[in-house]
Amino acid sequence: MDRRVTKVEAVPTPATAQFLSAVERDDWATALEVLDEHWVELWFAVDPADLRNAVAEAPPHLLSTLENVNYVARATGHGHVEDLLHSEEAPGPGAAPAQVAQYIADLRLRGRPVLAMAHVHRSLERIRAQRGRPVDGSGGAAALWLVQAAITALLAGDAPTAKGMLLTAVDSHRPDRFPFVVREATAKLALAYAVTGNVTEAAAVNEQARRLPRTTSWVEAMVDDTIWLTDYTCAVDSLDPRAEELRAARPSPMSHREFWPIALRTQVRHLVLTGRPHQAESLCRAVASAGLPPPDADGDFLTALPDARLSISLQGAPPTSRDRSPATAQAVLAHALHLFTTGQFGPLLQLELPQTFDARCHRAMALLQAQAMVAAGRPTEGHEQLRATVREVLDTGTWGTLGYLTRETLASVRDTDDGARAAELVERRAVPTVEVRTVLEAPLSEAEIDVLRLLRDGLTREEMAERLFLSVNTVKTQLRSAYRKLGVSRRRDALVTIARLGI
Repeated sequence: MDRRVTKVEAVPTPATAQFLSAVERDDWATALEVLDEHWVELWFAVDPADLRNAVAEAPPHLLSTLENVNYVARATGHGHVEDLLHSEEAPGPGAAPAQVAQYIADLRLRGRPVLAMAHVHRSLERIRAQRGRPVDGSGGAAALWLVQAAITALLAGDAPTAKGMLLTAVDSHRPDRFPFVVREATAKLALAYAVTGNVTEAAAVNEQARRLPRTTSWVEAMVDDTIWLTDYTCAVDSLDPRAEELRAARPSPMSHREFWPIALRTQVRHLVLTGRPHQAESLCRAVASAGLPPPDADGDFLTALPDARLSISLQGAPPTSRDRSPATAQAVLAHALHLFTTGQFGPLLQLELPQTFDARCHRAMALLQAQAMVAAGRPTEGHEQLRATVREVLDTGTWGTLGYLTRETLASVRDTDDGARAAELVERRAVPTVEVRTVLEAPLSEAEIDVLRLLRDGLTREEMAERLFLSVNTVKTQLRSAYRKLGVSRRRDALVTIARLGI
């Protein structure tokens, strides 16, 4: 009897017991038959290294008869391992939920959650139709599918669907085949609350996940990572000093292979809130140099890095041509911040955020527009929206969003309990706030910003024309227009104003 096989660490699930019993009897025909039929259950129950050792003992002629375990064969070294993240063909209509879950996970790990959602939707009706039996009677297979589908939905930008699936998975009653799945679903649900901007609910659900019994599955280490990421997100948003200790423990977002977009956004938000934008930019460069996102990425994998870069500065600097990105909520919010800090309150009030799962963006936009209403002569409406949004920020624990208020606004709301609490939080945690640095008569065009930046660099009009491939007269026209919008008439005054604007 091979001692390595008898020392296999495994979760005691029905198929695992059958597999190990057959291996101990040296009955490889039965063992591989069980593996072929229940490979997903065994994959999660047995550590991959142990499974590799066990399968290595099987007679080669029997291994060649396996039909359904190409994924396991490659993962355990009995196939082309380099193809591990290149998914097999999509499971057919009769595929088991656990097999569909594995396929969805493969696509997501390759950075394609939006593509994976197409397979989620195709399987969803069948899962719903069988809900009474699989969720309660599949031993956790349907719950496993729901968790994988939910993570995919979250990273594809469909948070409501993700939460609904996770709430269903959490209610699974008999996960004997996948006993870790309820704890995993609870941890993922807490993360979903955290990334969508409800820190209060996230912290409560995360504590539930922490209290659930831990199995011996290797998946539990990934569940622990999720619990940690939720803790860190909650600490950052609630301005908890413990956030720095948590960040130091895992300084690289790339340590969260599956959730690196969420980890990156959270860490950048943390560094910005604590006055370290240059360190945040270095972090973004490190992620990009690691080849992320993948070339064919979609969903959150595609937008996380540009969005993180957009959120690095709370100074509201105007965008340049290289900053252009899809009209994500973060991109629109960055533009709104620029409009606010340059006193362009009318255009700011016309902005609308595109669809986003992150309620922080909605609250930040509401705070900016409320202050714009007050400045534009609509104080009653503005103060009403301001009070309601500040209360929502406080109730949900996303206190870092208070950085979208000016010092003057914070002083003006101190006469209310919520306002006084908000002002005290900003002061005690030294949260960077925004300010209206100047009031532009009209928005600066991209061409005008370009010539102003060259003016800041000390170039003459002739040198600007040569650099921009324009005529000197065109440069003069653009400078004259820019001066008018800045409300200045001399180069020296223009330099002072553009420095204030962060141009």
